[in-house]
Amino acid sequence: MTDDQRRMAFALAQCTFVPGVRTKRFARDMAARAEMADAQPLTEKQDKYLREAVYKFRRQIEPSVVAIAHAGTQP
Repeated sequence: MTDDQRRMAFALAQCTFVPGVRTKRFARDMAARAEMADAQPLTEKQDKYLREAVYKFRRQIEPSVVAIAHAGTQP
């Protein structure tokens, strides 16, 4: 996991989610993975979903973290 991915995972885990949303489990799993010193790298799909989730919950996340997510989605 890169430092940017760790930062996004920790920020997303602090968000408030409505009951029954799948992103909540994903956010918790990514935050738990980010805490591990030898975390496995994310797959392309996991990285894409992490960035999309950060953008979706951008109102609850610090703007600098949203900028990291937005920068990684552009070609």
